[in-house]
Amino acid sequence: MAGALRHFWAGIFVLSAVPVTAGAGEALKYAPAADWVRPMTPGEAVHSTVRADHAMLGRSVQVLLHDGGGDDYVETFVRLQTPGGLGLGRPTVTWDPTEETVTINKVQIIRGGQVIDLLARGQSFFVMRRETQLNNALLTGALTAMMEPEGLQVGDVIDFAYTRNRNVTEAGTSAMTYIVAPNPGTVGKTEMRFLWDNDRPMHWRLTPDMPVPNVVHGPVLTEFSIDLTNYIAPPSQAYVPDRDTEFTSAQFSQYASWQAVSAQIAPYYDRAIVLTANSPLHAEVERIRALSSDPKVRAAAALHLVESAIAYAAVPGHEDGNVPPAADLTWVRRWGDCKAKTALLTALLHALDIDATPVLVDTEDGDGMDARLPSMGLFDHIIVRSVIDGHTYWLDGTRDVDGSLDQLEPAPEEWALPVTDAGETLQRIVLTPFERPAIEHNLDLDVSAGLSAPVHARLEIVERGAKAFAENLKYSTLMPEALEDQLRADWLKDYDWLDFDTAQMQFDADAGEIHYVFDGHAHLQWMKDNSGAIVAYEVDVPRLISQVKPPPRTPGLFADAPVPLDFPAYSRNSETIHLPDGGKGYGVFGGAIDTTLIGLQLHRAVTFENGVVSIDESRRSLVSEVPVADIQASNSTLSAIHNDQVYISLPGVTIRNDRASAGAAAAGDDTAVVAIAGGRTVATGTEAAGEASSDLAKPPAPVPSSMLDRLVTLYGSPDGKTVH
Repeated sequence: MAGALRHFWAGIFVLSAVPVTAGAGEALKYAPAADWVRPMTPGEAVHSTVRADHAMLGRSVQVLLHDGGGDDYVETFVRLQTPGGLGLGRPTVTWDPTEETVTINKVQIIRGGQVIDLLARGQSFFVMRRETQLNNALLTGALTAMMEPEGLQVGDVIDFAYTRNRNVTEAGTSAMTYIVAPNPGTVGKTEMRFLWDNDRPMHWRLTPDMPVPNVVHGPVLTEFSIDLTNYIAPPSQAYVPDRDTEFTSAQFSQYASWQAVSAQIAPYYDRAIVLTANSPLHAEVERIRALSSDPKVRAAAALHLVESAIAYAAVPGHEDGNVPPAADLTWVRRWGDCKAKTALLTALLHALDIDATPVLVDTEDGDGMDARLPSMGLFDHIIVRSVIDGHTYWLDGTRDVDGSLDQLEPAPEEWALPVTDAGETLQRIVLTPFERPAIEHNLDLDVSAGLSAPVHARLEIVERGAKAFAENLKYSTLMPEALEDQLRADWLKDYDWLDFDTAQMQFDADAGEIHYVFDGHAHLQWMKDNSGAIVAYEVDVPRLISQVKPPPRTPGLFADAPVPLDFPAYSRNSETIHLPDGGKGYGVFGGAIDTTLIGLQLHRAVTFENGVVSIDESRRSLVSEVPVADIQASNSTLSAIHNDQVYISLPGVTIRNDRASAGAAAAGDDTAVVAIAGGRTVATGTEAAGEASSDLAKPPAPVPSSMLDRLVTLYGSPDGKTVH
C-alpha cells in the first residue's frame, strides 16, 4: 500500500491517472526523441563546483499529456568526479510493463570535446525485475533497466535520455502530475516543461516556494515551463505537519472536482459488488444473518470473514490498475488486494442490508489532501465506510484481525473520498481522544523485607484496541517455551534491572485487552552517599513529559506552522513500593500533577499510606496539533514538569530537587537532584531510567539507499502511486 509522494527522493516526478493495463510490453525500445521534445545540449549544462563523487550538471523533464495518458522525457547530465563516483555512471530507468513502455533515446559519454555514442557502439541495457515488497505480499511487477558503460573515466559526463509512454484507456484520461526537483541547489541547469492540447482543461498548483512559470499558448499546444537553474529550496522547518514539508512541487489535474474523481471510479465498484444468482457468498450472508439481528454484530462478522478468509496479495496484471475484481472471483481465489477485499466486504454488507461505501484514502500523505488538486493518483488504499445507527465506522479488510465495531479505532488517514455514482467530495476522518489508556505499565516492588533482602517484582503490561488483537494473533502461534522467550524479548528491554522467572499472557477479546504478567525480582538502583550508604530512591515511572524545548524555526515559509503531536495517544504508568518497617521515617518527594497544556492532559497522584508508596500517572493527547507559540510560552512549565520526578528518602534524609523549579528551568539550570542529611549534601541524583518518548511527532530518520536505489534516483525514474 506504500505510496510514492512522501518519498520525494525516490524520483523527480510522478505522473499518474486512473491507471489501467494497456498491454504495454516489457522490452525496451531504442529511438531518437520525438519531435515535441526539446533536448538539452551539452552547452546548456551548467558548470558545477559541488564537491562530491558526482555532480548533476543538467536535468530536463518534459511531459506531453494526451488522450492515451502521457509521454515523459527525462534527460540528465552527470559528471563523475572521483573513482568512487564511477559506480554512478550506470544509466538506469524503472517502469511498470503492464501500462508503460520505455524508449531509450541516447546514452553518450562526453569527454572533453569528444562525444562517444554508446548505443552506436552496440552497448545495451539489461533488464531485471526487482520485487521489494514481498514481505508485504505485494508484487509490483516493476522492471529496472541498467547499462554498464565500458571505459568510463573520472571526469566523464554521462548524457542519458529516455522517454516513457503511459497508456490509459478504460478508466479515462484525467491525469495528475506531481513534480519534485531532485537535490535542489546541487543541480546546474534544471528545467521542467509540460505540454497539452489547447482544448484540454488543465489546472495546476505550485507550492509557494516555486518560481513563476512561463505559460505559452501555441497554435495547437499549451506549454508550461519552469526554470529551476541554481534554485535552492527553502530550509525545512523542524516539527511541522507533513503538509508543510512540500517544496519544489507542481501538480496538474484535468479533474474539475473531487466529485468527478469519485464518480469516475464508482462504476467499477458497482459491477464488482454484484453477486451472481448462484454465488457461494449467499450462504455466507445467511450464516452471518443468523448470528444476530444487531447490524453491528453482522457488520463485524462480515469484516472478520474478509480478514480471515481472504489472504492479502497484490499481483500485477490481474486487474486494471484501480479496477477491482468481482466479489465472487475474489471469494474463489481466496486472495486479493485492498480493492478486492473492499469490493467483497461492500457486497456482503449490502446483501445484509447494511450501509457500505468504498472510500479512497492515502496511507502516507493524507495531511493536506484538501489543499491539493483532485486526482486519483493521490490515493494508495481503499477501505469501507459504514454508517450504522448514525455512527460512522471505517472497515479495512486488509487488516489481520479486529474485534467488535465498538472496539475499532478510527482510520488514521485524515481524509477519505467516498466512491459513489453521484460523486462525493473529500470527507475528513475525525479522530477523537482515546477514552481508555492504549497501554499501561503497572509495577509492584516489595522492599518490606529490608533494603538488603531480595526485592520481589511484579510487572503487568496491558494493551488495548487494535494492537491487542494483532499481538494476540502473533503470540497465539508460539509454543509455551517460545512464548515466554518472545515476551521477554519484546517487553523487557526497558527493564534490564529486573529479572523475571515467569512470563504469562492473557487475552480478553470482549474487553479488547491483552495482559502480560512478569514475576521475578529487582535490582534497585539506590542513591548512595560517599560511604556507600543508601539515602534515597528515584521511582521508575517514566517522566510525564519529555524535555520539550521550543522547536527550532528559521525565518521563512512555515516558520509559524503548528507542531504535530502523537494523536490519539493515551498511556498510564503506575508503581507501588512496599517499604520496610511500615515506612517509618521514610519520606516522599514529588507531588501531584493535574494539568492540561499544549494539548496534553497530564495527571499524577502520589500517596504514602501504611508503608506503601503509590504513584499513578497518565498522559493523554487531546489534539493533533498545537501552535508553536503555545510551546514557546509553556517551555518553563514543561521543563519544571519534566524535572519534577518522585523520590523516596530514607529516615534522616531530605530530598531537594533544584531542577524542579520553574525559575531554574527557565534559566537553563541543570543542577542535579540532591539528598541532604544533617544539612549536608550526601548524594547526587541520576536521571530516571526509561525516559518518556517525545510528545512531538518526530520526522523519520532518512533511510540509506542501496546503490541501485541511488541510480534510480539519480537518473530520474518516476515512482507511481497505485491503489493496492
